[in-house]
Amino acid sequence: MKATAVTEVELRQVLLGHKALQLRSDSPQDTGMLATKLARLLGQGQIVLLFGNLGSGKTTFVKGICAA
Repeated sequence: MKATAVTEVELRQVLLGHKALQLRSDSPQDTGMLATKLARLLGQGQIVLLFGNLGSGKTTFVKGICAA
């Protein structure tokens, strides 16, 4: 699924552990937009684990969360 198509409902399901998502981002801007959506839903003390190959956008994602 494209990162731009994910909904807030789907992200809430992921945070509750009810769903797993595999998303594809086509640009750093899309990655930042997804990170902003997720950041709005995160509560204090929640932990997000990221894994992926070198250059897959993990740092861009974290920067987006921090900026939000």
